[in-house]
Amino acid sequence: MAARNGRAFDLPPLEGRWWVEDERSPFDVPREEWHWHLFLRLPDTVEDAWYDEARQAAPHPAAPRVQLVTYTEGRCVQVLHRGAYADEPRTLARMDAYLEQEGLTGNGLHHEVYLSDVRETDPEKMRTILRMPVRPSV
Repeated sequence: MAARNGRAFDLPPLEGRWWVEDERSPFDVPREEWHWHLFLRLPDTVEDAWYDEARQAAPHPAAPRVQLVTYTEGRCVQVLHRGAYADEPRTLARMDAYLEQEGLTGNGLHHEVYLSDVRETDPEKMRTILRMPVRPSV
C-alpha cells in the first residue's frame, strides 16, 4: 500500500509492454534483445506533482528515466496465461491462432499484466494476462 497526503491506495499489478526491433518472430530473438517498458497504473487521485517528487527522491539510478505516460490500446484480445513466463510462447501461439481465425491482426505492442508476485509464487502457479491490441486484417 502507498500513501500520500493521507490518501492510501493499493499498488496495482506491474504491467509490461515489449517488442523486438527485428524481422524475426519475437521468439526467435534472444530475450536479452527484447525492448521493455514497465508500468504501474496509478489511481486518478495521484497528482502529477507527487510523481515528480517520488522520482526525484528515489534512490535508484534508473529513477530519472521514469516517465508519467498515458496510452490507449483500443480493441484487444487477451488471455490468462497460467504457468512460468518461459511457457508463454504456447499460450501466445493459441492467441495468434485465434487472431487468424477471427480475421484480426496485431495493432500495437504486446502487453502483459503480472498478477502473481514472482518472489513468492511457484512458477507453475504464476498468472499473467497476455494482451494484444488488434484491428481487422486487411
